[in-house]
Amino acid sequence: MQTRQTGFELENASREDHPTGVHDRLGAPKDCPDVGTRPIPVSAGCWEQAQRGERQFWLNYLNSNSDGDQQWLRYVLAYFCLSDGQVCDGETLVDIGSGPIGILTRLTGHRRIAVDPLGVESLDKRIERIKAPGEATTLPSNIADRVFIYNVLQHVFAPESVLHEAVRVLRPMGRIYLLEQLYFPTDREHPHSLTIDMFDRWYHDYRFKVLKYSFERDRLLSSVNNDAPNSGYAVLCLILQKCA
Repeated sequence: MQTRQTGFELENASREDHPTGVHDRLGAPKDCPDVGTRPIPVSAGCWEQAQRGERQFWLNYLNSNSDGDQQWLRYVLAYFCLSDGQVCDGETLVDIGSGPIGILTRLTGHRRIAVDPLGVESLDKRIERIKAPGEATTLPSNIADRVFIYNVLQHVFAPESVLHEAVRVLRPMGRIYLLEQLYFPTDREHPHSLTIDMFDRWYHDYRFKVLKYSFERDRLLSSVNNDAPNSGYAVLCLILQKCA
């Protein structure tokens, strides 16, 4: 197992450690959970509110002719040690929470399957689309050679359930690629604030082989969000291999 790489220590971070601009300006719904070491499922109303916000974000994005998400995908590919246009011969690739663009637009494989509860069409019509939440993808077990989860778990109903579902659909010796922002305050579109403890428990429980574990200051968020200059937010990147 690789040694954890940390740009700075955040394991004991609390709400008081964060800038308050985003949270105070947007306001978290009263029925959404606060920062904690173990995210709990949110209420149905809170989840539906988050999904409406996400759907509106994507509709606005698709109407803006912006290339911002393409820039973000280049960051994601770099974190995942993948090249733009990489060919994954004979492999089934699954992207949980893809949105209309997603990393599968930059990769090729035998099958590319995007799972998302939002009713937003993919820009690449060759990608198979499943309208379903990440907690219940409807996919068969052991179908995927690679599963991608990035910038998703703050928005879902139950983050840990999504992680367990990712393991279920992954084949033995398959790989999970995960990139998530940690300690981001909750708001209407982000009902969960993720902590490193949840991920540590998850990959230890499943006895993954750890191919990459990086934990560092979220420089991307700080560079694009005026509410979070020099923020205390962090980004966690994991590449994990399922045991045979």
